[in-house]
Amino acid sequence: THPQVIADIQRQYINAGSNVVYTNTFGANCKKLGAGADLVSIITNGVKISRQVAGQDNYVGYSCGPLGELLQPFGDLSFDDAYNCFKQQADIVKDFDVDVVVIETITDLKELKAAVLAFKENTNLPVWTSMSFEQNKRTYTGTSIAGYILTMQGMGVDAIGINCGLGPDLMFENAQEMTKYANVPLFVKPNAGMPYFKDGKTCYDIDSKQFAQYMAKIASLGISMMGGCCGTTPDYIKQTVSATKDIPFKIFS
Repeated sequence: THPQVIADIQRQYINAGSNVVYTNTFGANCKKLGAGADLVSIITNGVKISRQVAGQDNYVGYSCGPLGELLQPFGDLSFDDAYNCFKQQADIVKDFDVDVVVIETITDLKELKAAVLAFKENTNLPVWTSMSFEQNKRTYTGTSIAGYILTMQGMGVDAIGINCGLGPDLMFENAQEMTKYANVPLFVKPNAGMPYFKDGKTCYDIDSKQFAQYMAKIASLGISMMGGCCGTTPDYIKQTVSATKDIPFKIFS
């Protein structure tokens, strides 16, 4: 409904040095929006906006977030129902001008499996995955980093990452743990630290310069791609690009 607002936001990140922008489709699924939602229109417009902003010199990732319901045995959603919800998205996006599907901010490995299968079986697009881990190196539903990495590599995904949940200071050890098991490119997208409320607004406790310093430390592990999640403004990306651009990434094998 406000394409220019989305385009302006994404353009700020491209101008800050981002090589990849994600479509504004994180919640574009039948569970979050309801069975009657016009997913075709939402996804089509989301891709169109991002492609126009990215042009042909940068990349567009189709953003696929969690369904918002827990799968059995944690909740009532069956694996087949989850697969079909993700397949709806795959069937729409399969012929669009996107460079990669990014399944992100997932906490349940079973849900992630359903999403990966849906996109790999119904599109020819590369698939990246990203789970959210807590400081104890496990997701909310108990998935370990080792279990995540080895399962996704077995399913043939093209890159594996972690995002959200923690700032770059606390995410370092989780990133380091990923490098022990990886044979595909890795990426990391932390929050701008931990959120707090001030004067009625949500703020974060790590500023852009501090964020970039922590990201340089993470980049030194050989991580291939860096980004920002909750609270990271274009300045966070600009500072991160400056701090990490000369640090070589690693081909894990």
